[in-house]
Amino acid sequence: MSTEVINVAENIDLINTQYYDIGLGIVVIGNESKVIIDAATNDLASNLLLPMFKKLGITNIDKIILTHGDHDHVGGVVIFKKLFGSKILASKETENYTKNPIAAFYKRFGYAIKFIPQHLLEDLEKNYYAERGEGFTVDDYLDENSEIKIGAMPFFTINMEGHIDGALGF
Repeated sequence: MSTEVINVAENIDLINTQYYDIGLGIVVIGNESKVIIDAATNDLASNLLLPMFKKLGITNIDKIILTHGDHDHVGGVVIFKKLFGSKILASKETENYTKNPIAAFYKRFGYAIKFIPQHLLEDLEKNYYAERGEGFTVDDYLDENSEIKIGAMPFFTINMEGHIDGALGF
């Protein structure tokens, strides 16, 4: 699996790795305090991100900002929360999806489910739940036009629904 760290701007790094055919990018922002956008899957958080953080000298994640509730964005949240005490920021819908993975699964795969053979659907569903990790509670809710300050940099949320309810961009 190829993984690279790309310095996007001062104090902003992108950890880019292969994840199936879509890839996965985790953005690390900040100098003294560290903020990540999204938290990968449960497995990638443990086996790729934590060693990568160590290599980069990151010893704390203060905040995790979630774009939406899909498994490849929320799976590592509980790991980081337990290890670093990270504050979780996300939409109410994202929190609902983490507490109700069945709803998230059916929202994610929608109409395609009826075209997937039953044995493949069972494997897909099992892997999806394993990659999600535990459900969690959001510390601060975000909605459209929320402002998040990271150091001196202000970020504003925008509505990105369409992929899944409650999706936000920055």
